[in-house]
Amino acid sequence: MKIKGIGVLSVLFLVANVYAQTEAYGDLNINRNAFTNLSVSEPKPAIESSVKDNFVLKNNTKLNKSYATRIGTINGTIGKGQVNITINKIAWTITGNISSKEVKIKIDNDNMLINGNIGNDSINVNFKWSPEAISMEGNLGQSPLEYNLVWKNGELTGIYNSLPVNLAFDMKEGVAGENIVNIKGNLNSADVNLVFDKVSGDLKGQMNNASVSLKLVNCDLYDFIQYFFVFVK
Repeated sequence: MKIKGIGVLSVLFLVANVYAQTEAYGDLNINRNAFTNLSVSEPKPAIESSVKDNFVLKNNTKLNKSYATRIGTINGTIGKGQVNITINKIAWTITGNISSKEVKIKIDNDNMLINGNIGNDSINVNFKWSPEAISMEGNLGQSPLEYNLVWKNGELTGIYNSLPVNLAFDMKEGVAGENIVNIKGNLNSADVNLVFDKVSGDLKGQMNNASVSLKLVNCDLYDFIQYFFVFVK
């Protein structure tokens, strides 16, 4: 009997099924040779085709696929300057370049500190975080940086570059079909008028007297707003 890729339990189930039909309908004249050429294709391993999707390889270490989604990028232009920023929520770093200025920032969540450099300017900021609000206080270069960000109210207020900053926005969370978010306010005595598309990840408009055309991938407007100081120096 040539049976490929079929287990003992499956054979027993098949025989039992034939026997049941025989009992119900009489002798079906089943010949033992009917099973001779029975062939069932071998099942393919379920995980074989999905391994590459479920894991990524980083430094010869397999990590959960969420690794990729925690490495966000913001690329495009602000004014005439190129923007290439990576926000790494595993190593908790912000790195890249803005208008030829190297960005190298480390976020220490345990001690609630942000340290690093944007070009020749050092950044030293203490922050407090909760799901509802974020507050930051410190220095970027020689200028004080201080602001409060309240997600529920959709507002960011404070001081940047020794001037008031005020931003207002509505994330429209939980509202079906509402994919456009407007960010309005003022920064460095200039108007802010930005539009974010949740679906495409495009952020466009005007900020700090410069046109903005950015693409957010694996990150969202929350990341841009809470680290806005990176993009306006």
